[in-house]
Amino acid sequence: MTTTTKILLAALPMLVIALLATMITTASTPAPAPASIPLPAIGCDSLDVAVDGDTIHLLIGTNTAPAQGDKSCDFHHTRSADGGKTWSPLVLVSGNSRQAVPHHRGSDASIVAKGNKLFAAWTTPGTGFHGTGPMGTALSTDGGKTWQAGPDPSDQQTTGSSRFLALTADANAFHLIWLDDREKQRGLRHASSTDGGKTWSVNNTIDDLTCACCWNEIIHVPASAKSSDKQGELFALYRDMNPSDMGLARSTDGGKTWNKLGHIGEYGWLFKGCPHVGGGLSLSESPDGTRQLFSVIWTGMPGKIGCHLFASDNDGRGWIPVRPIGEDTAKHPTLAASGQQICVVWDDIAGDDRAAFCITSSDAGKSWSKPMRLSAAATQGTHARVIANPNGQGFVVFWTQSTSSESPALKSRAISTTRAE
Repeated sequence: MTTTTKILLAALPMLVIALLATMITTASTPAPAPASIPLPAIGCDSLDVAVDGDTIHLLIGTNTAPAQGDKSCDFHHTRSADGGKTWSPLVLVSGNSRQAVPHHRGSDASIVAKGNKLFAAWTTPGTGFHGTGPMGTALSTDGGKTWQAGPDPSDQQTTGSSRFLALTADANAFHLIWLDDREKQRGLRHASSTDGGKTWSVNNTIDDLTCACCWNEIIHVPASAKSSDKQGELFALYRDMNPSDMGLARSTDGGKTWNKLGHIGEYGWLFKGCPHVGGGLSLSESPDGTRQLFSVIWTGMPGKIGCHLFASDNDGRGWIPVRPIGEDTAKHPTLAASGQQICVVWDDIAGDDRAAFCITSSDAGKSWSKPMRLSAAATQGTHARVIANPNGQGFVVFWTQSTSSESPALKSRAISTTRAE
């Protein structure tokens, strides 16, 4: 053994330690701070994202504290046609509509867009849970340049609570789901509009007993090229009760009727309170036409606490575990898919912070990137939202981050799927 070889072998443990230290430092280093989206000066308390064609629409809510009167929330709209690089000037959405209660992340207002028609909905004061009441709405027929007050899509016509709203669009209509307590029992309702939100259908009930305070999601899945039914399907994801697992319902007739498909994960988690955590749902499709639904959910089931990703190749009737997401302290997950690309976002404890993270897959969930931290150090980054980039490959992620002395600020970042683990 040469002297040089002996020196290299002696130094090997230190080289390994140095390499591991580099890897650890790299893994925990926050991503560079992305450019801020234009915001009202006092920050972002509510956020929703809608994509139509190559345009991204944001609905940003900012809680207000007037010198006299109750606290409220103002909603503004901005749009981007270049994948989130630049944004239009903010336009007040709620100026002519019913005043909103203060909103917060996880209980966000909602927006939907189809061509030049846009519709936004939020919760107003009333006699329901914690002083919440009916929906306030606004609609635009010129792509968001101007807004006018819209109707309450609920047909119960009371001052009771309508909360946790979610919107989507198909080729023919806007679709809205929400929670209300008609007939003295909290349930998930649906209504549709074929005229851009000016009028709404008779309400129907998807599930007549649900959790009180978890966000819902509704998506439209277009019909496959092989299908003779060109209407496609609607899927509603929500937190059920008894057990408190995430429930899934499906409609094949534009929301007129719904079929409950059971629970994703089937944990059998029984919980008397409300965890304030929903989930995400999206469709992946390979070049040969193979389609899979992916869903990311959170459970408080002992031994399973945290976020989990599932896949279904039979229209949501059965689900296969794909992988856990983050640590057992992970919460607030959602995801987006485009082709075989998937991006999952969530937030988790990172040292003294709570930070927003993401992982991506470019092969329909067979392999995954390492977790990437999105929010800056020394901030609380939460409730990330993700969309497939309408202007190319990859995704655009939005999240809010704050410090103890600053209001929540909205941040965004473009994410590539080329990184491999």
